[in-house]
Amino acid sequence: MNTKKNRKLLSIICICVILLATLSGCHKKTDEGNKTNTVNEPNAAEKYLNSGIEDIKSGAYEKAIEALKESIIINPNNAEAYYNLGRAFGNYGKIEEAIESLNKAISIKGDYAEAFDGLGTAQTKCGRFKESVEYFKKAIEIDPNLAKAHSHLGMVYGQLGNADEAIKESELAIKLDPASSLANYCLGTVYLYIGRNEEALESLKKSVSIDPNNADALSNLAGAYNCLGRYTEALEVLKKSISIGYNLSSCSNLAEIYAKLEQYDNALAAIQLLVINLPKNEDMTKYNSLYDHSISICKRVLEKNPNNALAYSTMGLIYFQFGHYESAAEACKQAIKMEPNCIEAYDTLGAIYCDKFNKYEDAIAIFNKAIEIEPNSASVYDNLGVAHYRLDKVEDAIQYHKQAIVIEPNLISAHKHLANLYGKLGRYDKAIETYKYIIKLNPDISAQEYYNLGTYYNQLGNYEKAIDVFEQTLSIEPNFAHAYNDIGATYYMLGQFQESIKNYKKAIELLPDFAQFHMNLGVAYIRHGGQESALKQYEILKTLDRELADKLFTMINRNN
Repeated sequence: MNTKKNRKLLSIICICVILLATLSGCHKKTDEGNKTNTVNEPNAAEKYLNSGIEDIKSGAYEKAIEALKESIIINPNNAEAYYNLGRAFGNYGKIEEAIESLNKAISIKGDYAEAFDGLGTAQTKCGRFKESVEYFKKAIEIDPNLAKAHSHLGMVYGQLGNADEAIKESELAIKLDPASSLANYCLGTVYLYIGRNEEALESLKKSVSIDPNNADALSNLAGAYNCLGRYTEALEVLKKSISIGYNLSSCSNLAEIYAKLEQYDNALAAIQLLVINLPKNEDMTKYNSLYDHSISICKRVLEKNPNNALAYSTMGLIYFQFGHYESAAEACKQAIKMEPNCIEAYDTLGAIYCDKFNKYEDAIAIFNKAIEIEPNSASVYDNLGVAHYRLDKVEDAIQYHKQAIVIEPNLISAHKHLANLYGKLGRYDKAIETYKYIIKLNPDISAQEYYNLGTYYNQLGNYEKAIDVFEQTLSIEPNFAHAYNDIGATYYMLGQFQESIKNYKKAIELLPDFAQFHMNLGVAYIRHGGQESALKQYEILKTLDRELADKLFTMINRNN
């Protein structure tokens, strides 16, 4: 098969939605030879299961998911493997996948109390408290001595405002397992919910004494100190909590306590850290309470010192992250007015002009001013690269991203921008090399980044590797329709039309009105000898895209 011709055809069949992405990651697929040998080992499923459980304990959830999936491939009737896969998915933030795995465990073993408890926990994470209550009750019905189910049920009762039941369940959990950090944490948290702060303090202290690295217990212990007005103690506990496991709530509380102690610069720095670490590309309304709290602290600082440039700059960053771009620009300008060398304000203002106002020349001027103030600011050079790219000055953009990396070699955003610019220029080998380095820096990358990497392998004709990477895309984002489409296109190039058809169908299930997917499926049917099936795709295409429909019809007639 002619390689150049293959790549040209692939570019027609693949819908490569390559974005300037922000995150990336890696997966190594077990090869079929190894998989066959593994199946013949009598204890292989158990080894994978135990490995997955240990990975969960150590927090290596992605690795745990891979191991547990291998265990299930070898022994698909092991309820324990599905239960632990559900745990791993839940801890990894993939709640729907967790629910699916836990339900599978229960379908194999109907009286699996821990799996029902896991379903209750998953529903709690989704805010579906009434549903979670029923699952926890079912777990307790099966195993009345399952302490963690009582703890979890008590927590949910607390969130529902049922204080008596919350305390009853939490105390029962401690009676069943007095040395449980979880049980004492849950009781302390319930007390905190209902304002019994002294009792909350004692229970949470006990939880932390049992498990000094329980970041959630430390965070709530700080909350108890805060409610009791013991701010210095709250501050020290919060710092420890954040050092063990950063979370948004702890950082928000840290800012609040710094403000109460009138350590305003520290409070503003904590808010900036909080805002920078907010998840990207999500519905920000779910973080409205954090937004209100952060803005209120900035305003309190300005009441004390109306000329505090850092407070205005921080407000600008908050407004920017929450989509209030005009307010963000005004706050940054006010910060610059108060402090002409406020580089944070210049950086945010330039990003607003570049990303939201589409005023790229203005953005470049702002970033250049920031460079005058701080010549070694890697983030500003990275932003200059983005602005030049938007003006189609790709080579200039590359140089700015490279300069950012010279200053800060591990600045992941600069490496990602650089990788995608190499891809845009057709320098796929350099793009792949850069992505490999990104993965070394941060294996926990996004589905979009994996997808981009897969398209680059495709462009170089490395189809097997492309499929491997696209499958990793789907392990992160199972509903990534374009990844299924490109797997289908890649199998098409390998002449494996049955696999191609299967993946095109999955893409269509996810995006049934995306015309190009139907076109691709129709072409695959033609090559596989399914003329009637191809005609069905033609009929669908007539309602979606007449031009593509005509092209497919011509191909069908040509092959009759």
